[in-house]
Amino acid sequence: MSAPFANPHEFISASLARTDLLLQRQVMRLRAARTLNESSLRGLYIADELVDALLNRVPADDVRDGAQGLTQAIAQATQEIAQRSAAAAPAEALPHQRLTRLFGLSTFECELLLLAAAPDMHLRYQTVFAYVQNDISQTHLTVDLALNLLCESFEESLIRRDVFADDAPLLRHGLLRLFDDAQDREPPLLARRMKVDARIVAYLLGDEALDTRLAAFARVDDSNAPAPGDLELASHARAAVEAWAALPHAWREREHLVWLISGPHGAGKHTLAHALCGAWHMPMLSADLARALRAPCGLRTALDLLVRECALRGAALCLERLDALLADDANRADRLDAVQDALAQQALPTFITSEHAWRPRHAWRGSRWHELALELPALDARLRLWQRALATHAVETAAPDGLAEIAGKFALTPGQIHDAARALAGCQTAHPVGAAELHGAALAQSNPTLGALAQKIEPRFGWEDIVLPAQALAQLREVLAAARARFTVYGQWGFARKVSRSKGANILFSGPSGTGKTMAAQIIARELRLDLYRIDLATLVSKYIGETEKNLSRIFAEAQTSNAILFFDEADALFGKRGEVKDSHDRYANIEVAYLLQRMEEYEGMAILATNLGENIDEAFKRRMHHTVEFPFPDSERRERIWRSIFPAEAPLALDTDFGFLARQFELSGGNIRNAALLAAFLAADEGSTHGTAGRTQIAMRHLILATAREMQKIGKLPARAEFRQYYELLRES
Repeated sequence: MSAPFANPHEFISASLARTDLLLQRQVMRLRAARTLNESSLRGLYIADELVDALLNRVPADDVRDGAQGLTQAIAQATQEIAQRSAAAAPAEALPHQRLTRLFGLSTFECELLLLAAAPDMHLRYQTVFAYVQNDISQTHLTVDLALNLLCESFEESLIRRDVFADDAPLLRHGLLRLFDDAQDREPPLLARRMKVDARIVAYLLGDEALDTRLAAFARVDDSNAPAPGDLELASHARAAVEAWAALPHAWREREHLVWLISGPHGAGKHTLAHALCGAWHMPMLSADLARALRAPCGLRTALDLLVRECALRGAALCLERLDALLADDANRADRLDAVQDALAQQALPTFITSEHAWRPRHAWRGSRWHELALELPALDARLRLWQRALATHAVETAAPDGLAEIAGKFALTPGQIHDAARALAGCQTAHPVGAAELHGAALAQSNPTLGALAQKIEPRFGWEDIVLPAQALAQLREVLAAARARFTVYGQWGFARKVSRSKGANILFSGPSGTGKTMAAQIIARELRLDLYRIDLATLVSKYIGETEKNLSRIFAEAQTSNAILFFDEADALFGKRGEVKDSHDRYANIEVAYLLQRMEEYEGMAILATNLGENIDEAFKRRMHHTVEFPFPDSERRERIWRSIFPAEAPLALDTDFGFLARQFELSGGNIRNAALLAAFLAADEGSTHGTAGRTQIAMRHLILATAREMQKIGKLPARAEFRQYYELLRES
């Protein structure tokens, strides 16, 4: 028995030798029929001697019976190629054999493909093709020439024309392309030229490089796949993944399996797909759909090339960032149809990832679907991820105990934790990183896009700035203690398994305007070193049904990856007592309140609601809050403390300032007092610049009295002698 081909190159050499015999026979037939151009105009035709030399032609008198002898030689070459190809073990199949099996090619189609690829193997075939077609410009193989070379009779050539149909394997899978002469718009089939796809030519030669048209948006993941058991997954997701990893090969071949994996950026969607492929001992081809949309060849062609590449490699397909195709525009349906049409040709497992859960309206033909939504890792999982990521990047920390607080404070995905550790490794010095560096690296991974939907507030106040009753201050410190101890309570002590409600913190601040609710939110943000975003609920509430929920959904969707404190101000615009439903407006108002409460409970971070009218919040709603802090209107003692604390040490206060008088006589909130103090400072500064005494100007009682009167006018109170007493005349002078 003939020895098997040692490599693809040996097979190609044998195949080209057979092609030479086919062409020699055709040349002999044409010369015998005297159909070749015998013009003596040199340069406009190809000489017989040149063709004979290119084909290494044996002289005619040395070949038994001419064309008949060549036919026998062709048959012998064909038989030898078949025997040597078959002698190889199945695991060592040559590229042309794999192509035949993968795309269901017949022997004739395989021979045709190899014949059409000849000019890509050696340019001499362009000259020979032009010679046998009696046209110096016809350097490509035409359908007519291919049928003449491979078919033994005219009747056979008629039958074989079906291999050039659009739905036949060669054209349907893009292995072969037919094209026309630029000057002939509607040529007959026989006149059409053919060219083998460049990736297929490279594949026939044993080249495993990725198709160059895919390089801009695709990559091959064929090594270092994590084990499915090493992934940090919720219990329900772990059970599903373990079942998928155990799928037998026969089951995967029987039906096309498609997995829809959703989750936030960095949740591990690609890692999960890669881990499953590792368990199945198969490579994975990953493609970024957002980049594929911009591919020069177009989305449909890009998807077809991806599916074909998967078949050539025996690889699963992972289509990442499906969200890029889901934009609501006129082309959405076409984009999704392109994905469906491409996957209809895919026989290997397929993964589709997106940040938002999605499913097709109708099941795609021939596919079995599985869905999995990846959530943010639990507290204990986040700590393990931090420890593993720091170890992977050889980052030594001086505050290992602080990792628990970082894991509890920042709801980061595995990818974000990995990126944070990599950033720490890049800037690590000889000293271990401290708690501040860990905090900064975690904060840097938070999503900054919330700023487009809410107002970011830079915390400027500390405990020394706020004036509240002892009980309210104690409650605020309890909020901080709960935020810092989240990992201990929910993670180490196991309360996460016992508490079905949110693992975040829902807080209600209630009290009159100006009593310190916003200041308290800033103090909490400053203490926790977290970003603070103010959301004005009055601007989110819409009169159109469903719009309020949409606005809230956008806020929470962005906030989930921002690790920020959400401060919902003006909650009275939405909250009220949910009493008897008298009309449709009451019913939808209740739905909006319920929706906000639902999203708050799903949010892993801290959400603070501020209301001026705490009595309008019903008891059922208050019970869903983790903390409720009352901000009472300040009494005279606290008002005096506010007056004294509002002036910086650098402010030049006159000796006649009487904060006790101002506190006793005027019932102003902390916000009103701050406004009055600031106006008094501006009045004093202006007076000094006007009289040329700027260096000696002080904030005197006359300035404070006038500023207080202006603040009382703002809240609808007219200055009265009974309140201002001995200072009333100062108002008359102003």
